[in-house]
Amino acid sequence: MEKLSWKTTLGGIAALLTGIGMLGKVINDFLLGEPVSFEQVTIAISAIGAGVAGIAARDNNVSSEDVGVR
Repeated sequence: MEKLSWKTTLGGIAALLTGIGMLGKVINDFLLGEPVSFEQVTIAISAIGAGVAGIAARDNNVSSEDVGVR
């Protein structure tokens, strides 16, 4: 039975959902004509990137062989 990297995957999903929500707020503010700062966009994109990395990462206590990589 393969071990799953559930901790990093769960963290990645949380970061990804946060980033998508932040990006949605930025787009909503832009469409409503409210000011949008470069910092808001950067944080949203960074959170999405962290989420993708978290989903792709492997927990420290799970070996490559445990997840089927040889």
